[in-house]
Amino acid sequence: SGGALYNDIVIGGGLPAAVGDVATIHFRGWLAKNGDHGKEFVNSRAEHQPISFVIGTERVMPGWNEGVIGMREGGKRLVKLPPELGFGARGSAGVIPPNSGLVFMMELVTLRKAGE
Repeated sequence: SGGALYNDIVIGGGLPAAVGDVATIHFRGWLAKNGDHGKEFVNSRAEHQPISFVIGTERVMPGWNEGVIGMREGGKRLVKLPPELGFGARGSAGVIPPNSGLVFMMELVTLRKAGE
């Protein structure tokens, strides 16, 4: 682990996600507050916008790459990220203050294994 803390809520089925696989996830994100989640800043289900990415690339924050590894399709995981695995010192567009810890509920909707 590179610093992310996570807890599987639902395990899911099939092969575990690994670097190079394409993950499609739904997610909710909160600013961390006293080790728990505070103000919600994103909800992909409410926006009907899951995101797909190749695990291990720079398309998403480092904590998402780390947080999704080992998940199985249909799984749900609570992931807590320190600032350096989120948006770090730069924050994000006035939504996420600099040096903020983040909490995500991630749901692995589909997983396409590398080479498929």
